[in-house]
Parts: sequence; structure tokens; C-alpha cells
Amino acid sequence: GTHLWIVGRKPPAKIKAMARADERIHVTGTVEDIRNYMEDAEVYIVPLRIGGGSRLKILEAWAMKKPVISTTVGAEGIDVTDGENIVLADTPEKFTEKVLVFFDIKALREKLGEKGQEMVLKKYDWRTISKMHQEIWQMVYDKKRGSSLQQIS
Repeated sequence: GTHLWIVGRKPPAKIKAMARADERIHVTGTVEDIRNYMEDAEVYIVPLRIGGGSRLKILEAWAMKKPVISTTVGAEGIDVTDGENIVLADTPEKFTEKVLVFFDIKALREKLGEKGQEMVLKKYDWRTISKMHQEIWQMVYDKKRGSSLQQIS
């Protein structure tokens, strides 16, 4: 009864072919709102093998209290603790094994979803980020203003 939803822009032909061959695999391409697909998800998987861009997918999943399994590359730049707020796996075999464990242990899914949500609210909430940015900009302003005053005197 498990279905895999692959949501994202420009899915490769190989992925589309997998969906045509197996009715449990669904490929959407670009969607208006990812939350519609995440609401029913038991597990959110991020099998990235090449880095680049932001890791908003994980933060979005955490915000919705979804347990996440990712590659190490997929979670780069985010404060993650394997087994605490995320599960990391870097080989296809380990990734598959960990996904299957997620489906078997509801308590693990719930714990990781809760811990992920705690992390996103603590460290990645807009209020937290905007305060940090304000402090950084204030330091830059103060430093620039101080060097301008030194040039005058």
C-alpha cells in the first residue's frame, strides 16, 4: 500500500520511466504548493547526491513535523544530528534500509518529526533569522561608520 511521490521540477526521463512501469510511483514535475503533497507523507526523503542550492526541502518538512531521511550531501549546511532529528544514509542500500525502518517504527517517525520541528523553530524560524541578520547588518554599519569617522579625524 505504499506509494512514492517524486515531486519537483524537471524529473529525468529515467524517473518518469520508473513511474510508467510501477503504478505505486508517481512523478508530478513542478507543483504549485509542495505542502499539499507533504501533508499525507509518512516520510520525507532527500536522496541528493550532488550539492548545490539551499536545503529548504528539509526545513519545510521539519516545519510540517515530517521525519526526514537524507544523504549527507542533502543535509549540508543544516544543523542535523543523525538519529536525533534526521536519518542520514549515503549508499543506495543503506538509504533503502533506513526508509524501510521508518515505515516499521512509527515511534521513530514521530520522534524525528518532533525533533526536526523543534530545530526549525529554534534555529531557522524567520524571527530568529531576521534578528540574526539585523545584528550582522548593525555590526557592518557600525564598523563602516567607525572607519569613516577615523578617516575624518
